[in-house]
Amino acid sequence: MDKNREISTLYLGLGILGEIIILAGFLVLTPSDRSSIAWMNWAVISFVFGLNFFSTDLLFPPPDGFNQRIPAIGIRMVVCTGASIIFIVWMFLGYRWHLSMKVQLLGHVVIGFASLIGFTLAAKSSVHVGTIEEAERNQELFLVAARSEIKLLATIPADDPLREAIMEKIKSLAEELRFISPCADPQAQELEKKILDQIRLIGSLISPAISMGGRSNDETVRGIVEGLSLLITQRKLYRASNGME
Repeated sequence: MDKNREISTLYLGLGILGEIIILAGFLVLTPSDRSSIAWMNWAVISFVFGLNFFSTDLLFPPPDGFNQRIPAIGIRMVVCTGASIIFIVWMFLGYRWHLSMKVQLLGHVVIGFASLIGFTLAAKSSVHVGTIEEAERNQELFLVAARSEIKLLATIPADDPLREAIMEKIKSLAEELRFISPCADPQAQELEKKILDQIRLIGSLISPAISMGGRSNDETVRGIVEGLSLLITQRKLYRASNGME
């Protein structure tokens, strides 16, 4: 943590030093009777430097936030590069065409506003990715629980044809669950809740029967397993219909 703080302080210091160098160069290289346009151009150059320098911190996000930054990196870098070029070109055109201070300032304001829109889109893309990832992590909890519990069910021994058929079906469903990916859609989440509930219901019916050495629940369990198979099929079809698998 201390090393990160030191690096951040050094990074900030270098940025401030860069701004000071730009100001010093401006004061040394421009005449003493500087016009308002000259001061405006210095402000624009300082802004362009800050825009590019301080935006590079986006390239070094913490590991837990890296995926969220990926969409923003592309948008933000395009905005920085494009805005910098347009700012400088507009500055040159203002000098070349002898545009008035008001016209040049208006142009810079418009460019700055367009840049702000780009940065807003970059920030929104990161937030959107973060929201989707969080929803998928929550969704994955149901899948992990379902896979774990149905895997335990599949280890139950079978010593008669009906129980063996049930166990084979459960093993087949467990294999199907392995290849279902998380989805942030609420309908998919509802399906997975139902799948998990059915798996737990099967476990609650099979376990007492085993402990008592009976088979009275096997027909009921077989019906529930068929219902579970239908739910898993619906979940797979739902994913396919949404272009996710």
